Amino acid sequence: MIKQGDPIADRLTSLADATLTEMAATVGTYSPAECALTLIECCRVLDSWHVRLAYSANPRGLISYPDFDLMLRGWNLAVCLLLPRFEEMGGIPFGASTNVTRASAETFLHILGRVALLRKFAEMLRHGMGSGEVLGDKLILRMSARIGLDHFLDQIDAGRMEDLSAQLPRSDGLDEMVENNLTADIDERMNCPPPR
Repeated sequence: MIKQGDPIADRLTSLADATLTEMAATVGTYSPAECALTLIECCRVLDSWHVRLAYSANPRGLISYPDFDLMLRGWNLAVCLLLPRFEEMGGIPFGASTNVTRASAETFLHILGRVALLRKFAEMLRHGMGSGEVLGDKLILRMSARIGLDHFLDQIDAGRMEDLSAQLPRSDGLDEMVENNLTADIDERMNCPPPR
């Protein structure tokens, strides 16, 4: 069932489109080398946070999973905006990451992630997988009970897969390697300054 003309879905899509247009205009002012540097810095930021989230035994100083998830959702849009400009470039620039470049890349990915999330929820509304209401100046969005149940059943299935995987003999030593490499100070281990 597709709901045509859902006002909240249309509002979300409009907000996402306006934000993406604004980001595309900003990227349009970048030189090809700046586009390459921004994409490289986005890779570095995602890699760095992935390592920190996976291997740090100390949760202090880490970003939340929803923030990281938003940055991951922004990756495809970042590539779409930045990569086409590479053909205008004669080589790949390089430079060291700084707190400023990391923060800029995180913000860039976060904004694009919000665009992706707004589009996704607009489609969920149009397909009856969510609901929304406007309360004053706030927009309240919810998954439908049906989707919540499907998600719950998916989680049960994922849990069963983990249980079955745990019963299989492992010869690759991955779990042991991960356990041996957990560290309270991942920034020191990576020999880099902490972000922000």
